[in-house]
Amino acid sequence: MQATKSNSCTFPKNGVLYFSRRVPADLRRHGRTGRIAYTLRTKSLRDTRVRAISDAAKLDRHWHILRISSDDLPGKHLLADTAEADIIDIPKDYHSLKAYVQVYLRLKGNHRPPTFEAAVRRSCGYLIECCGMKNLDEYVRSDATKFRDYLFAKGLNGASVARIFGTARAVINLAISEFGLAIFNPFSNVYFDNRFGVKKRLPV
Repeated sequence: MQATKSNSCTFPKNGVLYFSRRVPADLRRHGRTGRIAYTLRTKSLRDTRVRAISDAAKLDRHWHILRISSDDLPGKHLLADTAEADIIDIPKDYHSLKAYVQVYLRLKGNHRPPTFEAAVRRSCGYLIECCGMKNLDEYVRSDATKFRDYLFAKGLNGASVARIFGTARAVINLAISEFGLAIFNPFSNVYFDNRFGVKKRLPV
């Protein structure tokens, strides 16, 4: 059944495969278009099937939550707390790194000092500055090594690079776990020397 659904959600154009879903009639008032369509950036039928199934499931979940939060839902007052919690956790542009930074801060930033948010934004800002703003499934291993080299080129020592790299990796890991994304975190298990540029303090 999933294969049929994924096939019906894709179409080829100029040799590249696209994802397409018609927005349900009762939910069109929430968006600007009656159909969601975008390139999957692949010519592989296998990759297309996996991404189409994943994206279709995300849309189904998002549409379900929109229906749950509808003003005319019978007994909505009994479900308000659950619906609001789910809506807070789902970003409108859930594919992008920027959206997941907001989710990370919302879930992890409670009762943290202002320096926590500043560190998260700075770390992911460096990543965006180095590799560009992308959807999470568009970051690849070469972006991870490029980011590592970029941080060292800024004159940061190994400890600082480890801290910044670890923060960006944590944001992506949380997104994968929280939303069940069928992707691999390319920023995992990237080697670098933590001791590079760290000055050893001599005893007084």
